[in-house]
Amino acid sequence: MISITNDTVYEQLVEEFISNLVLVTDNANVIVRPARATVMIFDDDIPAPVFEMTMYTVPEDDPGSVRLCVDIGVEITEPITYTITTAQKNPPQAEDSDFTGGTTITIAPPGTESCTNFSDLVVNDNIGLEGNEAFTILIDGSMAMVTITEDDDVSIGFNPTAYMVLEGGSVDLIIERMGDAEDPVVATVLTRDGSATAGEDYVRLDGVEVTFLPGEFTQTVTLNTMADLPAEGDEDLVATLSAVDARVDVTQPNATVVITDDVVPTISFSTSNYVVGEGDGTVEVCLQLNVPLVADIDFTVTAASGTATADEDFVDEEQRAVFPIGETRACIDFKITDDRLQENDEIFTVAFSSRPGITTGDPATATVTIIDNDDPEPEFDQTMYTVPENNRTLPLCIDIGVLVSEAMEFTITASNKNPPEAQEADFNPSTTITVPAGGSMACIDFTGLVVDDNIALEGDQSFTISVGGSTSMVVIVDDDIPLIESGDVIINEDGGIAVVNVRLLNEIENNFTLDYSTGEVPDGANEGEDFGRRGGRVVFTPRGVKQRSIEIPITDDQQTETDEPLFVTFSSEDIPADRQDMIPSPMVIIIDNDITVGFDPSEYSVAERPGGFVTLTVTRSGNIDLTANVTLLTLQGSADDMDFTIVSTTVEFGPGEDSVPVNISITDDAVPEGVEVFTATLMSNAPNVVVSGSEATITILENDQPVIGTIVNDTIIGDPLFTVTLPNEDEFMCYEVHGYSGKYFNLVSDSCTSVNALFSQLPDNDRINLMSDIGIYTRDDDGQCIQIQISVTGCSGSVDGQALTSSYQVAGVNVRSYPNRWRVSAPNCGSTQLVMWIFCKSEPDMLRFHIARGNNLDPTSHGLLAQFWNIPINITTRNGEPYVQVFDPTHENYRLIPAFPAPRTWDHTPAPCYYVGNAQGGPSRSHDPRESVIEGKVDDYETSSLFSPIFLYAQFDESVCSTAA
Repeated sequence: MISITNDTVYEQLVEEFISNLVLVTDNANVIVRPARATVMIFDDDIPAPVFEMTMYTVPEDDPGSVRLCVDIGVEITEPITYTITTAQKNPPQAEDSDFTGGTTITIAPPGTESCTNFSDLVVNDNIGLEGNEAFTILIDGSMAMVTITEDDDVSIGFNPTAYMVLEGGSVDLIIERMGDAEDPVVATVLTRDGSATAGEDYVRLDGVEVTFLPGEFTQTVTLNTMADLPAEGDEDLVATLSAVDARVDVTQPNATVVITDDVVPTISFSTSNYVVGEGDGTVEVCLQLNVPLVADIDFTVTAASGTATADEDFVDEEQRAVFPIGETRACIDFKITDDRLQENDEIFTVAFSSRPGITTGDPATATVTIIDNDDPEPEFDQTMYTVPENNRTLPLCIDIGVLVSEAMEFTITASNKNPPEAQEADFNPSTTITVPAGGSMACIDFTGLVVDDNIALEGDQSFTISVGGSTSMVVIVDDDIPLIESGDVIINEDGGIAVVNVRLLNEIENNFTLDYSTGEVPDGANEGEDFGRRGGRVVFTPRGVKQRSIEIPITDDQQTETDEPLFVTFSSEDIPADRQDMIPSPMVIIIDNDITVGFDPSEYSVAERPGGFVTLTVTRSGNIDLTANVTLLTLQGSADDMDFTIVSTTVEFGPGEDSVPVNISITDDAVPEGVEVFTATLMSNAPNVVVSGSEATITILENDQPVIGTIVNDTIIGDPLFTVTLPNEDEFMCYEVHGYSGKYFNLVSDSCTSVNALFSQLPDNDRINLMSDIGIYTRDDDGQCIQIQISVTGCSGSVDGQALTSSYQVAGVNVRSYPNRWRVSAPNCGSTQLVMWIFCKSEPDMLRFHIARGNNLDPTSHGLLAQFWNIPINITTRNGEPYVQVFDPTHENYRLIPAFPAPRTWDHTPAPCYYVGNAQGGPSRSHDPRESVIEGKVDDYETSSLFSPIFLYAQFDESVCSTAA
């Protein structure tokens, strides 16, 4: 039997040994087979790691090392490494962020245990008031608990602990927390009297709570002071801070507040600018207080880079300026770096911190300028300059690369370049330029650098300029062009040949070619009828003849006409396109040798009265030194030989006479017949006499009154109502505007404006006649005539056929829509103005239509409405009955129209209103139902379309339109 030893060693393998059988006998017949045997030993020692402790404790703020020891229970022959892991315990206390993930430990043979320092096992989160926290560590099946002991301190305190506040003001007491906390930190503030008394000098703080939430480190409490009348000097009080949680330390529990009586302490820099040489080493910066203080106080002064860079041009160190008790000035030094670089002067800024109770004065910041100590080297700002020859001035700049403390002058010289182009006569040799103190560059206008030789066509030239070691090229741009002059020529129509001279005014370096041609002027001479076309080219050579002549044949056409111009156009490829306007364009004016005769004016008005007559004026133009005659005839119109004397006569012009009067007698017939018209005409009696404006219109104004007493309805119910404000401004004349359904009638006729209306019958009432459309044909400030249409029933508008979706405002014309109306204004040739309101609201008894009376149209305006605008209208009586008295401003006549007082009103016509014509269906006195109000008859105002300006009393002159609408 063989005994096996249990050795408690972990061999990790099967062991074996050999047993040999030795025969001890003399018997040769005994044989040992087999003589050897192998014995195998199986290892039953298994390592089982166990922590030496079941609980470990580690401070949170000292996570550098936790010593862990592990015993595996058996000896080993080879090293074994185990992984130690971490995990939250159940229930969890420490979070994953409070500890690290794990480490390893190695057991070396022949031992049975090992220890390791677990570095950074615990994470210090710097959060206080969170209590102890625990987690577990594991190795194979063994587990131990690690407790993190809380040692993050949380404290609060006043910072600063001294404050100053002006009496009657307020101050924020600043409380700072050191160390974060997992839960809110609550503190209380109360005050106690010093020399200041609560309720008299300040408002007591009695346990005011201040809460710091996690992540908050600063809170403020406002202390309000009270202003009192007597002067009492500075007073103080103490604010005391306490923490609700006993775990929170209060490091600075008291703050002193000084209430200043009437002087506010103010801190500022001693100056806003400090200057230091780059090689001076340091610059002294000083702060100043306006009053001494009763306690030491300090301020932090910091610097910030400007053009000077921190730690390259100056040392960026935070400085503290300390004011001892009673001192008002404190200075500190900033170090300056001498970098020996060629650079401009550089700056940086300094600023100081604020303190409670101290007012920040001016300057609150200061600039430090570092003056460079290196030499300047001037350079031009361009390597090539270009200057026009006739400008003679070259703007240029130099940069010397550094700032200078004193003004520095440099000389700029000019010379030929190599090879030369510009000659010395083309430029001046030198000038000076001064860089001002504190600057690094200077600019000048080098006046007179270039000499303008006034020689054209010589090409560009160049030379050089120098300053110090810098050189640039100057190119003289030849902008001299051939200068020519040519004047206007006046020639009689029978002169034969017009000679136009063109002269070269300056010298040229090369040949100059000038092309010419004749052309027509609008309303001037016609080519082929008044002159013969000419075109060609003239050439000027250097130092050659400087004048050329152009001959233009003139035609004597034996026709009476105004003086007629034509022009001669010059052009040249030798002159730039943008300077072609410097080439003259002379005119040739052909003086006509004929005579023109006509009426001036062509329209006359005369009142019918006993012994009345009208004087027509016949004028002539052209050659008035000759005698001339024309025949004058009168022609009947609505006025006949019962109204005026028929005339057929010869009008003679003697030498020098330019006008001849002709009188025509007017008959006073005592018959009320309205306005009547006849014409006079002229006929030429000689070939050289041309009649222009051969017809004159004479209007006879009626002076007979209608018979009073007939009562009729002059129109049907519902005709549009028109109002005119009377002189006293609280009375109105009202009348209906006459018209027939489906026809157009003129409302306003002026020299530059015509207004027509389309009358329509109301569909559901054949007794009512309304205006359905208004058409305004007018001229704007650009001379364009436009057509404005307002649909009354649809309350819509258009301009030149284009529907308006918004207001129209172009060249003085304004068309604007409102919810129930339109406003139209037009410049009316600029002298007077049309302003019209058109109301789109219609009712069974009227259409509301209103035009503001005022300076709207010319005094001669006509139309169903316009004849009442700019003339005097008064209310008078005749035989006790009211009449509207309408004056004619031109001929001192007037009309009396029966008036019908009525109380009826509407939006724009307060009572009383004196109706003329039909008083909205009521009776009126008239001898003719169609002419009781207007001049003539309604039929006289009928037109052919909404924009036709033609009717009996038409005033609109379409010739005012530069382009027909």
